[in-house]
Amino acid sequence: MKGEPTSKSLDGVWIYDVKDSSNNQTLGTYHVRFRDGKVRYVLYVPGGYHSDKEYPFGFSDGTKLALIEGRLGKSPNISEKPDGNARLYSYPEYNAFFGLGKGMVEIYGMYDPATGPLKFATNSSL
Repeated sequence: MKGEPTSKSLDGVWIYDVKDSSNNQTLGTYHVRFRDGKVRYVLYVPGGYHSDKEYPFGFSDGTKLALIEGRLGKSPNISEKPDGNARLYSYPEYNAFFGLGKGMVEIYGMYDPATGPLKFATNSSL
């Protein structure tokens, strides 16, 4: 992931599409959020399982919480979306987070340890 993003959201998030070189299908997207001119976090939104992708700690979209906790332990930092439909599980020792809905991984990424683990805002955004 380098160079100009595929697009930029109105709130300043840089979005990079990951394309399959053989058929140009979008495999997923990276979202890069900045705070004070520095990267706050890099979030990956998978577009479905693909055998050529690398997964952090071996976890992919659809991985169940029990497997994550079995490998990394219980997260010391959990943030729940105000509507209760999703949770962020942050692991400060790895600067990593996993977003789960219905008990399964939907998103994952890394954050800047200087700004701390991710939390849902009251308006449901990161």
